[in-house]
Amino acid sequence: MLVLTAFSTASVFLSACPEQKLPVTTAQTQNPKKTQTPAADQTANVNQPESRKELTKQTVSQPVIVSRQQWKAKEAIGEVKQHTLRTITIHHTATLQKKDVVIEKKMQNLQNFSQKESRLDSGKTKPPWFDVPYHFYIAVDGKIAEGRELKFVGDTNTDYDPTGHALIVLEGNFETEQPSAEQLKSVQELAAWLSDQHKIPASEIKAHNDYAATACPGENLKKLLPSIRKKLLKL
Repeated sequence: MLVLTAFSTASVFLSACPEQKLPVTTAQTQNPKKTQTPAADQTANVNQPESRKELTKQTVSQPVIVSRQQWKAKEAIGEVKQHTLRTITIHHTATLQKKDVVIEKKMQNLQNFSQKESRLDSGKTKPPWFDVPYHFYIAVDGKIAEGRELKFVGDTNTDYDPTGHALIVLEGNFETEQPSAEQLKSVQELAAWLSDQHKIPASEIKAHNDYAATACPGENLKKLLPSIRKKLLKL
C-alpha cells in the first residue's frame, strides 16, 4: 500500500501500505450379437465416472477488467525481474474511498506517483518504480483495472519480497471503512480466476500483513479473507 504526502487538488489521493475443463465411451463391437466381456464392462465402469467429471467441471471466467490501454497507461520505466505466480496477496490503499472519481483517473494518478521519487508519510523517500506497484486495482464501485503486467514482480514500501505474488489492492482504508459489496464481489471473482489460471490454491490467498509489518489490508478487509478462501474451495 502506497502513501502520498502531496497531490494537486485535482488529483486523487492514493496510497501504498505503510510499514507496521465428449464423455469417454467404450468402443462398440462390430457384431451386435456378440456379448460384451466382463473386461469390457469393467472398462466402461471405470471410464464413465471420469466422463461425468469432465462434463460437470466448472470453468472460471475472467472478470471484466479495465485494461492498461483503456486507462491510457504510460510505458513502464527501467527494468524489473519476471516471476512465476504462487500466491495472491490482498492490499488496501489506506486512503478514503472516492466514489466521484473514475477508475481511469485513479490509475493515472497512481502511475504518476509510482514512477517518480516521492516522500512518504513514514518519512522515507520512495525511489521511482517501474510501474504501478499492484497487478490489479479494485475501485469502490467494484470496477477492476489492470495495473502492472502479471509477469513482472510488484513493488512495496514494506520489508518483504513480492516475487511470486499477484498483488490486488482495494480502494479504501479498511481500518476505518468497510469494503463495498461491489468490491467484495470483484475480489472474489478476480481471485477465483487468478487461482484457476495460475494453479494457486485457496490457502495462498493472504493479506499483506501476513508477510510484512503493516496494518494493510486493514482489519475490516482481512477478517473477510477466510470467507473468500472458503468460497473458492467450492468452485
